[in-house]
Amino acid sequence: MIFNLYMFNREGKCLFYKEWNRPRKAYKKPEEDQKLVYGMLFSIKSIVQKLSPKAPSHGGAPRFLGFRTDVYKLHYMETQTGLRFALLTDAAADDMHDELRHIHAHYYVDFVAKNPLQSMSDSITSDAFVNHVNKYITSLNSFK
Repeated sequence: MIFNLYMFNREGKCLFYKEWNRPRKAYKKPEEDQKLVYGMLFSIKSIVQKLSPKAPSHGGAPRFLGFRTDVYKLHYMETQTGLRFALLTDAAADDMHDELRHIHAHYYVDFVAKNPLQSMSDSITSDAFVNHVNKYITSLNSFK
C-alpha cells in the first residue's frame, strides 16, 4: 500500500506532497510533517556518508536509498540537481526506486522542468504533473 509522496528541492522546501492511503496523520499541518521528514532525510544522509568506510573522493560515497520499519518503508531518491523524492509505503511493498525514477523522468521533467512558467523553487502547480502522478501511483500493484 502506498501512503504518500514528498518531493523536496535542495534547500529543503517541499515542492509536492500527496497522500493516498495514509491511515494516521502525524501532524495537523502538513508543513510540520514535511519539515520533520526533510530533517530526518538530511540527518540520515549525513550519517550514512560519515559512517562510510570509503572516502567520497575515492568513488566510495554511499547513497542513501531508504529504510524500513516493521510498519512502513521509506523509498528515497535524490537527483543530480538535488531534487529529493521520498515515498512511504507499507513494509511489505516491493522496492519502488524504479517508480520514483519514472515519476522524475516522465512527469517532473516533462511537466515541471520544461515548463517556462514553473519556478524550480516554487511548489509544483502543474495540473498535468499532479494528474499524471496520481494516475500512475494509483495504477501500481503496490497501491492497494
